[in-house]
Amino acid sequence: MIASGATDFFLVGKSRVVEEGAVVGVHSWADWRGITEQYLPRDDPAHELYIGFYESIGWTRAQAEDFYFFTIEKAPAEGMYAMTPQEMLATGVATKIVPASN
Repeated sequence: MIASGATDFFLVGKSRVVEEGAVVGVHSWADWRGITEQYLPRDDPAHELYIGFYESIGWTRAQAEDFYFFTIEKAPAEGMYAMTPQEMLATGVATKIVPASN
């Protein structure tokens, strides 16, 4: 299981292999005042820090925006959303899903 910031660390890898049954959790963020990006318009500069990170690890702008907005729409800052294998592949979080080893 990985979640939150650990998911971002995982994304730095070029080959991101996930075993069936693994949990990859994502959620939105909140600043120290409790303001969350869910309440900011999509063109607010506050989003750029996160989108820019995904671009810096080699994702295209479109991939970075798609994944970032996916995460903030799925769960509030105090929550967690477990991605499905299909979502992991579609968003680029996983490059491959493999059967679980025993």
